[in-house]
Amino acid sequence: MKNNRVLVIGLDGASWVVLEPLIAAGRLPNLSRLIHKGVSGFLRSTIPPVTAPAWVSFSTGVNPGKHGVFSFETHGTDGRPMGFVSSHSVRAPRLWQMLSEQGKRVTVINMPVTYPPEPINGLIVSGMLTPTRDSQFTYPSKLRREIYSLDPNYVTDVNLLTRNRTMATVKEKMNFVKETHSAMHSRSVVAKHLMKQYPWDLFVVVFVTMDRIQHVLWNYLEPADKPPASLEQIQSAIYELYSDLDAIVGQLLADAGDDITTFIMSDHGFGPLRNAVNINRWLQQHGLLAFYESKGNVRGWLLRQSQIVQWKRFVPETLRSRLRAPFDQTECIDWAHTKAYSSSPIEQGIYINSPDRRQGGIVQTKEEATQIKKEIKRLLPQLEDPATDLPVIEAVYEASELMEGPYVSKAPDLIYQPSDSGYLANDGTPDFNLFDRGEYWIDGGYHRPDGVLIVRGSNVKQDFKVFGASIVDLVPTILYTLNLPIQKHLDGAVLQSIFDDNYLKTHPLKILDSNIRNDEQEFVASAYSEDDSEIIHSRLRDLGYID
Repeated sequence: MKNNRVLVIGLDGASWVVLEPLIAAGRLPNLSRLIHKGVSGFLRSTIPPVTAPAWVSFSTGVNPGKHGVFSFETHGTDGRPMGFVSSHSVRAPRLWQMLSEQGKRVTVINMPVTYPPEPINGLIVSGMLTPTRDSQFTYPSKLRREIYSLDPNYVTDVNLLTRNRTMATVKEKMNFVKETHSAMHSRSVVAKHLMKQYPWDLFVVVFVTMDRIQHVLWNYLEPADKPPASLEQIQSAIYELYSDLDAIVGQLLADAGDDITTFIMSDHGFGPLRNAVNINRWLQQHGLLAFYESKGNVRGWLLRQSQIVQWKRFVPETLRSRLRAPFDQTECIDWAHTKAYSSSPIEQGIYINSPDRRQGGIVQTKEEATQIKKEIKRLLPQLEDPATDLPVIEAVYEASELMEGPYVSKAPDLIYQPSDSGYLANDGTPDFNLFDRGEYWIDGGYHRPDGVLIVRGSNVKQDFKVFGASIVDLVPTILYTLNLPIQKHLDGAVLQSIFDDNYLKTHPLKILDSNIRNDEQEFVASAYSEDDSEIIHSRLRDLGYID
């Protein structure tokens, strides 16, 4: 039977804004061929379009209210981060678990939120949120030795920890591109080896190349009115990197053989970053939050020091973290006079300071909480950047408007969607002004909701545009491609429009009764040691994801 295997190549952060000009210029011939011989279109991410919940939504086929991952961190009832999410945090079955139960063989490489790797009928090499090279990042465990025999320098991510956020010199930027190139090549060596050496029905590999480059060097891909320094040299190096990634895609397709359906997808898109907004400062200006301003001054100094390269190299992260702890976000807020607050900027969320959120919360009634949410939903979309007169926030939603499931209560009370003008939330502490980009990468961009989808296979239409595809649609579509029943609990739908009419007629949908976990216990945060957590915290901070 043809097309009884599926290859998924994840291009983290891939955006049509970047790909289309490069395809038109002939720099990405393999992606171009896939588009013309298959189906392509936008792939809508989660709101917010953040790596952890987006990739977990892809792999589970359900919204965050069902799988329980809303950000990189979990939070306690007092608003403090409890730890980082791990594979243990995911409360819904993932695609490779579903296939393992059906007796299918799977290989998963570099997928975020797969550490620690859990047993499956196949192989896992965990991705983002893997602490160190010494961590047990493979299943089975002996696979790690095999990977290091292929490439002794294999890493799960590029290193930003010893770099200055400004990355001001051409040399620094070129070295970063080279290191990203090396990590991508290493990933491809491992992927091609595992593809050839082990049987598989589903093969998934994620490349974070584009995401990392675009977080740091977006302005070299889409130059602003004032082009950055050494534009041509650095832009040329990035184009070469992306062309080599396209070549890797072609090599994987060739190695996979003819009996496959290929899905190329990204977890979110990308765009320019104009500025960052302090949501907590905005809440303060509207009488909903109070700061301890003096603590913010100390915190600001400590954060500035922590971004100095020498400080990073010679002061251990555990010591830096302990110095910052008395001045973290929760310590800078006067909780006795705060009714609403924003936590981690990556959540794009606002919490009501009620007793069910924080011990001692001052918003005592549901009526008052409802009124506060109503006012924030009305006023926050009116916020404009005085420097540009551009809108900052497109919309504000209650969590229940975006998701449903047993874990919705774990999500922020309100979730805001920044406008496409290019704004990000900053750390939300008193050392930041209302509009204050701080130390975020000066040439960097940030996420957008619309990612990339390309599908090619003998049962898939050719040169066809798909509309309305969502990231949760891919699990049911892959199950259907493999002629397996669609689990009833899935939120996504099979993208039937991408398949030939004959395939649809001869392959009716089969539905399988299924359920997801429905418990209220706190999410597991014990996958990481204290030292591991400090390393992950530093990586996420250097990508601008957390403070």
